[in-house]
Amino acid sequence: MTCLLAIALLLVAGFRFSPHSPQTTHNVLQRAAAASGSRAALRYYGEGHSALTRNSNLAESNKRVAWTFATGVPSGWSVSPNARNATVGTATVIETDPKNFAKQMAAPATTLPAGDYQIVVEGRVTQGGLALGAERGTTCLGNSFFSADQWRGRRDQTLMVRPLRLANRQTVRVVLSNWAYPDGASTWQIRRVYIRSLSLPEKEARTYATQASPLVDTSKLLMNAYMSWIPKRSLRGWFRAADAQVERSPAGLAVRTGKSLYGYELTSQVNLGPGPYLLRVSGKIKHGGITLGAADVRTDKWLAQAYYWSGQNGSGGAKAVLFRVKRAGPVELVLANWSVLEPASSSWLLTRIELVRRF
Repeated sequence: MTCLLAIALLLVAGFRFSPHSPQTTHNVLQRAAAASGSRAALRYYGEGHSALTRNSNLAESNKRVAWTFATGVPSGWSVSPNARNATVGTATVIETDPKNFAKQMAAPATTLPAGDYQIVVEGRVTQGGLALGAERGTTCLGNSFFSADQWRGRRDQTLMVRPLRLANRQTVRVVLSNWAYPDGASTWQIRRVYIRSLSLPEKEARTYATQASPLVDTSKLLMNAYMSWIPKRSLRGWFRAADAQVERSPAGLAVRTGKSLYGYELTSQVNLGPGPYLLRVSGKIKHGGITLGAADVRTDKWLAQAYYWSGQNGSGGAKAVLFRVKRAGPVELVLANWSVLEPASSSWLLTRIELVRRF
C-alpha cells in the first residue's frame, strides 16, 4: 500500500520512470515511500495518543503500590522474551519486539478496593510508542497511548497516566505494550511505575470537567442588551435564597451558596417576548460550580440550563445559557448551586449579570 501511494505521489508530481536509469528510479521510489510512510506514522500517532500529564507533588500522593526501575526490571515483573532491557543511569531502557500491540511487560497482580485510580509511568518514549493499560485476568480494562513525538522540544518532567475505575474490589495488573506503526520496535526509558488513588478534590474536579457545559463564544453572536445588573451595586428584581450568603466589595458580589446540590440561590422573574435570548454572568467561580437556567413560569419547565465550574475560570468564552421563548410571558432566570459527588457550598464572585436578545 505504501509503495502504491509513493508511486501515485510521484505521478502527481510529474515524475517519469526511466528504463535507462533503473537504479535512479529505485532510489527515488525508496525516498518517496519512506516519506509517505513517515507522514502516515505521524498521522497515526498524532490521532491516537493520549495527553501527557505534568509532574507534580499531587501525583506523588495516595500511592497504593509502586515499582522502581532504577536498578533494572523489578522483581515480579514479566518481560517478553523478544524484548531487551538494560539499566542506563536511573532508568531501565526497554527495546520492544517489532510487533504492534504486542505485550512487553506486566506487573505483579495487585488487589484494589472499589474506587478511582491512576496508573502512572514516569519515563519517556524515545522511539515508536507505548500502550499503558491494565488487565483483570485475561480481560483488558483499557489502554492509553503515548508516542515519542510527544517529548520533542520538552524539557519538563511529564508522566504517562492511565485512569482506572473499579466498581468493586478487583485484582488487576499493569501492562506495557508496544505501539508501533505499522510494525516496528519501540524504545522506552522507564524510571518508575505506580498506582495511586484519586483524592476527593481530584474526583470532584474530574466529575466537574466531564459534566460541565462548554463556554459560549459570544463573538459570533449578534446580540442587543436587554437587561443588565451590576451585583455589587444592586440586584433589584432578584430574589435571594435564605441560605445564600452575600457580601458586597469593590471587586463584586461575593456569594456563598447553600449546600443543596442544585439549590436556587438567585432568581428573577421577567416578562419576555418570543425569540432567542442569552443569560450571561461575568466574574469568577471561586469554588464549586454554578447552574445558569431559564424556566417557563406557566409550564414550570426548563427552557435551558448550563453548568460551569471553577476549572473554567480564565478560559476563552462566556459562562452563559442560550434559550428561546416560544410564547410571550413570564420567564424565571436562575443562578443555582452546582455541586457534584456530595452536597456542598459553592463560592462565586459576580461582577455582572446580563440578559441579551439574540438575532
